[in-house]
This record gives sequence, structure tokens and C-alpha cells, in this order.
Amino acid sequence: WSFDALKCEQEHRHVLQTVGYELLRNYSVLPRPQLGLFLERLERTYIAGNPYHSHVHGADMTNTLYFLITKSGLWDLAEIADSTRAATLIAALGHDVGHFGRNNLFLMTTRHTLAITYNDRSILENFHSATLMRLLDEEYGEGDEKKKLLSSFSADHMQKARQLMISLILATDPQKHLEDLSAFRLRMGSHSFDPTSDDTDQQTTLSMLVRAADIGHSMKEWGLHQEWSRRAVQEFHAQGDEEKFLGLKVSPLCEREGFQLASSQVGFLQFICLPTWTELANFESKVKEHTHSASGHTPSARRRSARLGSANSNASSVRSPSSRVHTPRVSNREEPTSPTLQRRGSIGHAIGMLGARSTHFLLLPGSIPAGTPHNK
Repeated sequence: WSFDALKCEQEHRHVLQTVGYELLRNYSVLPRPQLGLFLERLERTYIAGNPYHSHVHGADMTNTLYFLITKSGLWDLAEIADSTRAATLIAALGHDVGHFGRNNLFLMTTRHTLAITYNDRSILENFHSATLMRLLDEEYGEGDEKKKLLSSFSADHMQKARQLMISLILATDPQKHLEDLSAFRLRMGSHSFDPTSDDTDQQTTLSMLVRAADIGHSMKEWGLHQEWSRRAVQEFHAQGDEEKFLGLKVSPLCEREGFQLASSQVGFLQFICLPTWTELANFESKVKEHTHSASGHTPSARRRSARLGSANSNASSVRSPSSRVHTPRVSNREEPTSPTLQRRGSIGHAIGMLGARSTHFLLLPGSIPAGTPHNK
């Protein structure tokens, strides 16, 4: 949880390739030579000069997503194909690929070619998804060894993986966030909610975890949150400068003059982050309840419950280095460690930390600008 992707990139370079290979290398459905070449190409397709939406964010978000999935126990309880697990992580790695530092509002206002192509709907998200699909459709390697990364997927698994990746990337559209969060809350309140066996519930849950991971810096230690927020604001201001140059109205939060970083985060933390993490804490409790009730029903359920319990009990003894990728090998199905969450035992405990952070911002001088930053 405390993994610093920015520091890893600064000291070792190629952080997206590092994180991606560490998380995906043990899936037998992905040939390792093609995996390495694909990750190299994916990292190059990100625009490294973006302060926020670079390959570093892609790596950071993916690491956070993997932590949330393993911490929640979702993949330990559910019978999920490796093709689905791999597709989820690939979608996270490529969820912002090709981003050029302008948001959807800017693209619509300027009638950008992407806005025309995607009919003003989830413009960047459709663009990222299409870019990733094109990269996956390319062949990697040389001679007889040249093939696509997902060449071993059956036709059925390939179709499901493709639909899942598109769905997860489209779920990162900030304009849909509150609507999707409300739907997730209502569905989670149903007695029939079961993300461990119901495919629809599982995809809905994964989509919410992806969105939470995309704003994951809001729950990280202060230094990481502050630095990622500063980088997001750099992109906002660069967009505002271009809007002024074009004679356009400056978008919310993009006005450089008189801008205050602290007060700009209040709306983001209170209306986007806190509700999201609160629902994920509720989801974690739901999964634990399901684990308890299901553990005595069938031998397979007991085995899954035992695996989850073992992972949780072992996690506290695993050290969490801050200068390298700290996620475990996939084959071990162990959880990454977290100085905040693992030590205190749950996602829910960290909500108080975030609440205190937003209250602290409210006490700072300065008014809240119109709109809330979504880091998109």
C-alpha cells in the first residue's frame, strides 16, 4: 500500500514494466517473452511528460488495485479463470494509455477529433480502451515466435476478457462515478448480492475497485497524496493556460491565478473519495460475512475460506519495502502489506484517516473552487 511508484521510477526507471511483469508473469496463459515486449510497448505509448497521467500513474493504480482485490478477499473466494484475472490487471495497466493531459470537457469544448469519434461520451476512456485493444492485437516477438499476448486464450475467454477490459476502463469516467457508486451501494444492500459467484455482481465490484484505485492516492500517506495532487493540478493549470490562449472559458480548477491546492481538494475528498472508500469498507465487511457463512457449506467453500484466512494471518508478518514493487507472486496468492491497512486490520479503519484529512483541509484558509477535481 505504501509503494511509491514515483520513487521507483526515479531510481530504477520502467516502473510500469516492473509492476506489470511482477503481477502477470506467473499466469501461464501469458507467454513471458510476449509479456515483456507488450509491457515495453505499453509503457512507451503512455506520454512520459505528463505530470499525472503517465505510465507511473498506470503502475501506481495497478498496484493499488491488486492490493484492494487481494485485501477484500474477492479473488480468494471466487472461482475466477486466470484469463479474467490477467485481463483485469492488463486493463488497469493500460487504463490511461495515450492520455495527453486534457480532460473530456476540454475535448468537447474544442470539438476535438476524439470527441467527434466518440460522440462526446466517455471520450478519453473510449480512447484509452481502443488504444489498449490495438496494442493487444499486435504480434510480439521474432520469426516463428511472433504472436499476440493473448494468443493462448480460447475464443470464449478472449471475448469475455475483451468485454471486461473495455468495461473496466470505461468505469474510470469521473462523470459516471457518483451514479455508479449509488448503484453499487443499492446492489450491495440486496440479499442476493454475491460477487463471488454472480458474474454481474463480480464485474460491478471490480469496476468500483478500479475506480477506487484510480483515486487511490487519497488514501495513501500524506506525502504521496500531496505529490500526486500537485501533479494533477499541474495538468489542470496547463489546460487552463491553453484555454486562455484559445479564448475559451477556463474549466473548473484550471485557473492558475489565485489557486490554492489545499482548498481545491476539499470537494474531491468529501464528495468523491470518502463515499467511495466508505462503501468499499462496507463491501469488505460483506465479504467477511459471506466467508463466515459459506465456510461450512461445502468442501470447496471451506478450502477457499481457509486460503483467505491464511493469507490474512500471514500478511502481517510480511515486510513492505518502500523502494521497490512490494506485490507478491501471483502463484502464492498472498496479499501485499500495508503500514496503514494491514497493521490496523481493515480498509474501514483507514476511513478515519481520510476523514481527518478532509477536515484538516476545511480548516485551511481559502474558498472552495467550483467543481471537484477527479484527476481525469
